[in-house]
Amino acid sequence: MKKILLLLVTGLSFFTYAQPKKYQGLLWEISGNGLTKKSYLYGSMHVSEKVSYHLSDAFFQHLLASDYVATESDPATWLDLYSVFAQNRNYDSFYKGFYRHPVKRDELFPLFESSDFMMNNLMFRTTEARKDYQEETYLDLFIYQAGKKYNKRVVGLENAKKSIIDVLKAEPTSFNPDQEKLQAIMKLLRDRTYNQAMNDYYRDKNLDMLDSLYYLATPPKYLKALIHDRNITMAKSIDSLVSKGSLFAAIGAAHLPGKQGVIELLRAKGYEVKAINDPYSETGRKLKTSIEKQFIKPNYTFYTTTDSVIKMPMPSKPAFFGSTTLAPDISNGAMISLKRVALRQFLQKTDDAFDPRRLDSLFFEHIPGEIISKNLSQSGDIPVYDIVSQTRSGQSAHYKIFLTPLEIICATMSGKADYIRQFEKDVFPKIQVNTSTSGWQSIRPFQGDFKIEAPSVKLIYGDKQNTEGIELNAYDPTDKSWYFAIEKNLNDNVTLEDSRFEMERIPIEFLRELGGQATRDSQQSGDWFYTTKATIGTKKLTLKTLIKGQKYYLLGSVNASEVNSKRFLDSFSAAPEVDTEVYETLTDSAGHFLVSIPQKGNEQLLWHLAQKGIDVEEPSENAFDPAQKYVVLRGPSGKTIDVNYWEYHRYDYVPSRDTLWANIERLIVSGYTDSRHDDYKGEAYNSTNRDDLMVEEWNKRMALDSKTYREKHPITLKKTKTEENGPFTTWEAISTCDNCSQVTKHKVVTQGTELWWLKTIVDKNYSGDDSFTEKAFSSFEPESDKAPNQMFTRKFPVFLKDVASEVDSVRTSAFASVDNLEITETELPALAEFLSHYKPSAGESDGITELIEKAGDLDSEQVYDVFKSLYAAKGTTSQMQLAILESLASKRTKQAYELIAKLMEYDLPVSDSGNSINFLFSKFSADPEHSKELYPLVFEFFGIPEYQGPVLDFTASLFRDKEAPKGKIKKYRKLLLSNARLEFKRVSGANPDYESEEDESAAKTQSTGRLLSYLQLLYPYRNDRSIAGFINACKSLNNSEIRMEIASLGILYDEPADEKLYATLLSDNKTKYSAYLLLKDSGKLPKDSDWNEQQIAKAALLESIPNEKATADFISQQTLANDGKNTQIFFFMLNDPGNDDGYDAGPEKFLAAFSFAPSEDGFDPTVYRLTLVPFPVNATDVPERCKAISDEFLNPEHSRANFEKTSSVPVQEIIEEEE
Repeated sequence: MKKILLLLVTGLSFFTYAQPKKYQGLLWEISGNGLTKKSYLYGSMHVSEKVSYHLSDAFFQHLLASDYVATESDPATWLDLYSVFAQNRNYDSFYKGFYRHPVKRDELFPLFESSDFMMNNLMFRTTEARKDYQEETYLDLFIYQAGKKYNKRVVGLENAKKSIIDVLKAEPTSFNPDQEKLQAIMKLLRDRTYNQAMNDYYRDKNLDMLDSLYYLATPPKYLKALIHDRNITMAKSIDSLVSKGSLFAAIGAAHLPGKQGVIELLRAKGYEVKAINDPYSETGRKLKTSIEKQFIKPNYTFYTTTDSVIKMPMPSKPAFFGSTTLAPDISNGAMISLKRVALRQFLQKTDDAFDPRRLDSLFFEHIPGEIISKNLSQSGDIPVYDIVSQTRSGQSAHYKIFLTPLEIICATMSGKADYIRQFEKDVFPKIQVNTSTSGWQSIRPFQGDFKIEAPSVKLIYGDKQNTEGIELNAYDPTDKSWYFAIEKNLNDNVTLEDSRFEMERIPIEFLRELGGQATRDSQQSGDWFYTTKATIGTKKLTLKTLIKGQKYYLLGSVNASEVNSKRFLDSFSAAPEVDTEVYETLTDSAGHFLVSIPQKGNEQLLWHLAQKGIDVEEPSENAFDPAQKYVVLRGPSGKTIDVNYWEYHRYDYVPSRDTLWANIERLIVSGYTDSRHDDYKGEAYNSTNRDDLMVEEWNKRMALDSKTYREKHPITLKKTKTEENGPFTTWEAISTCDNCSQVTKHKVVTQGTELWWLKTIVDKNYSGDDSFTEKAFSSFEPESDKAPNQMFTRKFPVFLKDVASEVDSVRTSAFASVDNLEITETELPALAEFLSHYKPSAGESDGITELIEKAGDLDSEQVYDVFKSLYAAKGTTSQMQLAILESLASKRTKQAYELIAKLMEYDLPVSDSGNSINFLFSKFSADPEHSKELYPLVFEFFGIPEYQGPVLDFTASLFRDKEAPKGKIKKYRKLLLSNARLEFKRVSGANPDYESEEDESAAKTQSTGRLLSYLQLLYPYRNDRSIAGFINACKSLNNSEIRMEIASLGILYDEPADEKLYATLLSDNKTKYSAYLLLKDSGKLPKDSDWNEQQIAKAALLESIPNEKATADFISQQTLANDGKNTQIFFFMLNDPGNDDGYDAGPEKFLAAFSFAPSEDGFDPTVYRLTLVPFPVNATDVPERCKAISDEFLNPEHSRANFEKTSSVPVQEIIEEEE
């Protein structure tokens, strides 16, 4: 049961409620109402702490005298629930799923652990550190076990599945009690934590205070699901049972008190319920001991693993968790586990066999308690360990460990020592391990989608719950050859990857992980498989990769003859999945659909348990935000189907169903639905994305970008079905590409307001023979009561109606949804009318700005007249004026800038936020060809503080682009020079604000201020003596950026070469690269300079590092080649001493990978890609790491690939025992 989700602060005062104490006791007698026998109700705690065991003689006497024993739910039903919630999905790089390695030491530890978190929660709820302060199990289970041991009829008062589902649905993501409740909680705690207070009240049997604290500290909805609703269910069950005989019922103490507690519910039914307070004497203690010492004979049944390797007795229905099988004997507090670990010794570089004696140290270190006995024997050719251990607390474990050529199998019985001695003979002598060593057989894993012929000495993992795939290992002792097959499920129904790349990539990564080496490759493209000859140390391998729809396969033979290798690899064939599952209809109320799916693997969907953060979003303040839902349906063998549901936005518009389908087709084929969102309008962008843009350009030059890839391998779409059914339209289609062995099967349903989309990957030759896929697609049915066809009507009139609403939330949502609105030229007059008369509130201003931007996007002459009128209108705010100017700037035309000039001259908007004006002028700077129309007009605004900096930078940018005649600002020279001198003082440190040690970061970021812009504007007048003095003063500053700017301006204005300045720039790591580019392009690079690509790369690298003390040492270089494009990648060891971001010191050494983009002349020094990673600890790992980075550079479009070798050390290399 979930813990209360609330943390409270200690150190609080205490308050005693002035109310009668009605619920003082834990044991309550139920009588009256015609009962012939009295029954009893006990309030328990679901923990093993000794505080929960403050019992009494009466407790044991009434427990043992009862006819029925009841707990909240039957613990025997919990394991199935645990297995559902333990289902994990691996979303790691897909090809990593094929990595295998010889067994590692830490993978053997769990073999000897007799319990894990899940089983401890079910059976004991103890912690190792507190075992001296805990009982053997939690009180509820003790009561359950007593009932079983004394042959009582033991029942659950509620359905565990229903209860946990209801509670989890109500579980809050957060809870902040109101101030009044918080004050009351603080008074109840009295210098204690929440748990301490609960324990104290329970110890004192004070259920009144427990009820008060629970009520105050639990969110109302959660309290209802966790306590009140379940109280009704349990009271009803008690009412039914007490009429049949004497009942002893144990439920959580919080369920007893209060107006809605079980005590009052039973009283309301006519029963007399009163507390029994009785001492705890030696009589009670003896009864407790007798219960604990008694055992009942388990009802053993044989369980056989799906691969028929092991057959053994189990005391209950087993549950499966990966390669572990668990069968608890709950009545006796014991358990049998079967754990298997594959050795995979055939993947190590040597021929050494696994020596069982190497396990001795693991036994000593990882078997709990003291080893009482340990024997090593042989069962045929299989070594077998038999080990018994016992802990100080009296718990014992009996292990039987089999070491086959393929795996270690560990069968464990754990429980009390007396239990083990009494029942071990019913289990261990009867364990059977298949030791057949002769012949081959046809193998068809039950949960796999393939069959293959392999030696009879085998193992199959994952065949019970195929969430991560199937692994088959086999061994032929006649020639000591090994075989393996790995099946993985692709859980990506969106990406159509290059199948040939994938089939080649999987063995590459598999071998890299093992230190193997491919010796010969051959690909049979027609049948979509790939074979590889390879070696791992002394081993010789033949690998085969295949793809069949969502199923990926890696097959391998090791040290096999050509005949046997061919026999194994060629015998593989795909087989339809075995579908014996029970199907159930999923009714998704949030996604508004019905679909038939297997119960197994889809429990959380069928139970309607939302995956927080995945398919549930936090409530939005925008009432018009459309609903969305995404779920994954899972088939018996691990295949998946994606279901997406979208509710179209209230303002979404599509002209017709044909247009809607065209948008869907474009989304599938090209990856976007509306080109307006992809048009680059020349907006200024942050320098923070410069690196990303550089990488994109590098990829493009190397023909590695997504656009080039998709042009080379276009996705094609074929519609297979169109169906009209009332308001619903259904389209079915398949999409694929020429280099893919798979297709995506689509089903799209819409009724013009909502859309449902099913997607799944199937084989290119799919013939409809997969029952899971066909059942899901054919049974899928939308279930909607929403009005159809809303998206096929124009929405601007709807918007105008919404913003006129008297309801605040409607107006707020309308303005928050403007981005979804489409406006046409015919609607422009209505928009102009609205904008000129509507008086927006502060919260609506952003929506108004977006409306103006949408008007500006229209290609219509009307826009200019509308903007001209609106700009000058009486009620137009500065924010609206700025939006008009920005929208005009986005048009990037001479006409637009002529109007901008007139509007700014008419009325200049002033904003509270300087960023708005900066952003406007950055848009001007991004379009010098047209924004030059504003020059020199903008200098009339230079005296306005908010405009001074933006005007300066904008004009300087025009000068750089040679779009501004210098003579037009001649009259502003004195004003510019005066301001420039002030800026010089700030930069040179005369302003004390720049000397503050408290704002070091500000000093660094403002080291040049706007001095560069002043230099650019004044440099044309450098012959003026005052200006020349200013420029010389700037030269004297020890500032790399300023020196670089002065050199650039000298070249721009054809001044004689300043060799001394050039030499300084070329010797400074902060300017070397930029100076090289500048001087090379201008033809002023010193003739004695000898620059090669490696030196330029090093210069660019060091210039990109803020630390002036950084150094770089060349390591190596490699050639990168793709589709006829070639370039070099250089590797450096970057030393960055004192690298510290102010919070945590980072590494000082990095491995830097640097590559220029190719060009017709060889390489383009202006476009590069740079990657920095921490330098490997071991120098021997550097070449491998360099190779991995090169690999990553060449595969940006392959998201499933992994480029680094993971840590994988075989157990044989770690365990060094004395022989």
